[in-house]
Amino acid sequence: MAQWTNIPTDRIEPGKPIRAIDGLALRDNPIAIAEGAAGAPKISEQAFSTNSINGNRLRTNSIPNDRLTNNSITGAKFNDGSIRSWLGSQSAGAVGTYAFARYAAGSNNSRLPWSHTTSGSNLRVNTSTGTSSNEISLSGTWRHLGYGGVYGGGSSVPLEFGLFLRIS
Repeated sequence: MAQWTNIPTDRIEPGKPIRAIDGLALRDNPIAIAEGAAGAPKISEQAFSTNSINGNRLRTNSIPNDRLTNNSITGAKFNDGSIRSWLGSQSAGAVGTYAFARYAAGSNNSRLPWSHTTSGSNLRVNTSTGTSSNEISLSGTWRHLGYGGVYGGGSSVPLEFGLFLRIS
């Protein structure tokens, strides 16, 4: 998260060189505003476009259905608990669920690019219990959402684990 820095007005003078610390603040302050950093000015709801989904629309069930990907999910369902209920009823590996898995296709150094999809047969999930270790492959199609590399098995080659979302 970026840190908000107050820049005194007298530090930035027309025709004068800018100090590095003030230049960094000018670069980071817009990010700090967007991230809601401590001390940063807050973005008011009036600044959002009429077609955006914001906190007020979530609270008042007034999200236009055309703003949602699946028109069967309406804004009202955010507050009545039906979406939470649906998510809680999904079994591991079902469409719409996530998995922390190892990408097992290709060579040891191959990586699946971010946002690309792969077959579940290319993914391995560890189902270890106690002292036994077991990896299973998944079914369906999964979208890659990010990697975290770890070294294992006495090897200098990273084992790539990532977050995947089942999309079909």
